Amino acid sequence: MTKTPFIAALLAFGISPTLPTSTLAASETFKGEFSITLYGLPLARTHFTTVVNGTKFAIDGSVLSAGVGAIFDDTRGTVAVRGIVANNGTKPSSYALKYTSGGKKKATNIGFSGGSVASANNVPPTRKKGEWIEVLPAQLKAVSDPLTGMVVRAQSLGDVCNRTIRVFDGETRADFVMSLARQGAYKTRGYSGPVAECAVKFVPVSGFEKGKKQLEFLRKNKNIRISFAPIGTTGLFAPIAARVGTQIGTVAVDASRFEAIN
Repeated sequence: MTKTPFIAALLAFGISPTLPTSTLAASETFKGEFSITLYGLPLARTHFTTVVNGTKFAIDGSVLSAGVGAIFDDTRGTVAVRGIVANNGTKPSSYALKYTSGGKKKATNIGFSGGSVASANNVPPTRKKGEWIEVLPAQLKAVSDPLTGMVVRAQSLGDVCNRTIRVFDGETRADFVMSLARQGAYKTRGYSGPVAECAVKFVPVSGFEKGKKQLEFLRKNKNIRISFAPIGTTGLFAPIAARVGTQIGTVAVDASRFEAIN
């Protein structure tokens, strides 16, 4: 498996649920659609549908390379998360990612129990090259999958960025250390209102080859920004846009839809 936590983070940009249990008397559905571009040229599109029913949630999403992205790397895939909603937040029970890239099929499946990783499987298996930093059992406690990890509970917009997100993508354990960069506004289908733009520091913890150039670049990268918007009046905030500096330019992720449909 050769994906990086950055790729996993891109898949997280859908409207995901972590709704207070008091709001879950009826089924609620959310839609998120995003475009990924470089220098204004399309690279990929993602679509997400989230259904919250009682204390259970289900997230189903897809990613498809587009434009110049499809020319250089024809990638398409699906992701599905299942879990429960408790008083102290969302706890995923399963995470399944399937995708095809360069004609090769790949998959990641993660099982959770009590907020910690219970099992993880990659097909094909991870190729551990060079000086590999193994993931320790203690590092898999109190973590989330990449999809639900990017949804946060906060008392106010100004408090959204004051946190560290602990993520495991099936291969790599990483922390996203966030701080407030600024507050602004965003308008798209289904949402028009304030956003909190967080400066993000990527900290690889384990599950990677020491000295790998891609991860070293991300670790030193000071140009990662994620903007969060409120999900209605739930007290939950989800990513609505992002900017990530890369070695060839800034990758932009923007929501073309961010709304509840019932």
